[in-house]
Amino acid sequence: KAGSLYNFSTIQEYIHSVEGLLLRLSAYVRDLKSAHVDKGEMDRALAYIHEHYGKDLSMAMVSNHVSLNYSYFSERFKEHTGESFVGYLKKIRIGKAKELLAQTDDRIYEISRRVGFENPKQFNRVFRESEGITAMEYRQKHPMRQGDMN
Repeated sequence: KAGSLYNFSTIQEYIHSVEGLLLRLSAYVRDLKSAHVDKGEMDRALAYIHEHYGKDLSMAMVSNHVSLNYSYFSERFKEHTGESFVGYLKKIRIGKAKELLAQTDDRIYEISRRVGFENPKQFNRVFRESEGITAMEYRQKHPMRQGDMN
């Protein structure tokens, strides 16, 4: 409507409409900039998680690493990944555990520790929830080939 002065009965209506348009445009540009900044911070957060998944890792540690407020980070993380922080971290850890189960002959308790689980029972519970089978059953279904040994 603000595209033409003739759409308004008074100049004040036109000015008011143009001001509203400019305010909406400004908010849109601000949101775009924010989304771009958030994507960069989320990419840094994901890289940090992938680098440190085997250590004791919390959402507070990662949000501090990217200098974001904990609550804000939690919301943005879920928006960015489609998953909660804990769910995402478990997925990364289980994925790495599957690689190690198939490619090494390390003991399961060693693998559970290497991928960041506090104890083997917790690892086995999470692995079964995620994969529908135990880590041992997974290993038996994915035997190591000679070329895979580390």
